[in-house]
Amino acid sequence: MPVEQVTDKRGRKARLRYTLAVLPGVDGNLDVHFEDMRFLEIDGKDVAAPGAGSQPGPSLGLMATAPVLVVSRDGAYVGVRELGDSAERLLGSPLFLEGPQQVANVAELLPAPQMKAMLLTKAGDHWTTWVGAWAGLEIAPGESRDGVEELAFGERQVPMRVRYQHHGPVAGASGLVRVSFTSTLDEETGWRTMRHAIVDIHRDAGRAMSSDVEKALDQISFRRVIRLDAETDPATLRSIRTRYLMVTTLNETGRMEVRRDVREDHFDWDRAEGCR
Repeated sequence: MPVEQVTDKRGRKARLRYTLAVLPGVDGNLDVHFEDMRFLEIDGKDVAAPGAGSQPGPSLGLMATAPVLVVSRDGAYVGVRELGDSAERLLGSPLFLEGPQQVANVAELLPAPQMKAMLLTKAGDHWTTWVGAWAGLEIAPGESRDGVEELAFGERQVPMRVRYQHHGPVAGASGLVRVSFTSTLDEETGWRTMRHAIVDIHRDAGRAMSSDVEKALDQISFRRVIRLDAETDPATLRSIRTRYLMVTTLNETGRMEVRRDVREDHFDWDRAEGCR
């Protein structure tokens, strides 16, 4: 099925197109493949060279690194297939769109199980936004449900405040509804979680953490809010549009940095094959 994606990652915008293929897995689960992925625009500029014709887009070479997502038949994210003992392929995937320096920084710590777990969770954000958050959701139009859930943050399960909302029918789209999910990692829990993650990563990578780093960790605050939106068919969970928004706020010795990452996917079901 063709999918068009628009991203805004800390101010850097991109538009890309890819094909999703869902195939039976060897273990009774389903394998979700990203195919024919190519960038169309970066920061508003057309990336196709004049006269390029049908030549592959600039991101096509990265498709060899795109992971295969594994999901259960009831819609839950299971993990990533063919990752082996290294997460380098996952980190190099166009699913992340990180800058070269960020990739280099993370790659240095890849031996740490904590880092691998964080990357696997990041890959699963795609499926969770499309399907996972809505599978089994029972909530009436116009209603919301609040609570606390244990959600993955690296290798740890962390309690976070969550809200599910049913916003009612999608205007002009018969049978579709708009639903949303918001998770909030507050500053107190966020600080403890971030500190544990950094300590675990350094320990697992066999790197000693300096006293300066330990002192710095005691002076930061970290807050994260993730919101997922979907326009979907509640009977089939076939979304036509999804949106992922993550806002992180890091306050380090009085200097506050707010990071905002947005990803929107538009699904072309009219051109989908094998799922009528």
